[in-house]
Amino acid sequence: VGILAVPLFDLLVRCSLLGTSGAFFLTLASVVLSSLCSSVAQSSMYGLASVLGGGATQALQTGNGLVGIASVVLRFITEMYLSPTSSMVMFCILGAAVLLAAAAEFKLGLMNDEHVKTKIVAYELKRAARVDAARSFKDGCRACDAEAGGDSLAAPMLPAQTLEG
Repeated sequence: VGILAVPLFDLLVRCSLLGTSGAFFLTLASVVLSSLCSSVAQSSMYGLASVLGGGATQALQTGNGLVGIASVVLRFITEMYLSPTSSMVMFCILGAAVLLAAAAEFKLGLMNDEHVKTKIVAYELKRAARVDAARSFKDGCRACDAEAGGDSLAAPMLPAQTLEG
């Protein structure tokens, strides 16, 4: 949806509801927000690909490359046949449609695949077991510390050394 920010700001400027400097700062803010969201999404996708193993990372890289090529072709076609403003609006609308289609395919296709679900559930069960084991260990250390009056989870203390010269 962030891809539609630029046409929206352009419309607001054309209707005199927003000044150009305001549109500039809103555009910068939308770029920052979009970048943050993209980094989280990309990290999550690579994490999911690592859980799935096999060729999932390669498929992810291939998909990134194909989307890059498709966006250049889409921009070229819209620039060739439309005015600059119409081209920008159409490019953003078509880009948003492609993103929504990809998200729908991910949700409806990949996440309903039993093989994928099995791998994700197995990974999450292992992760939960590690977290539970770490908590149990930490709680056990605290119980021992309470009895002994110490703090075994603190950094080890070295005996004080004096320098005599």
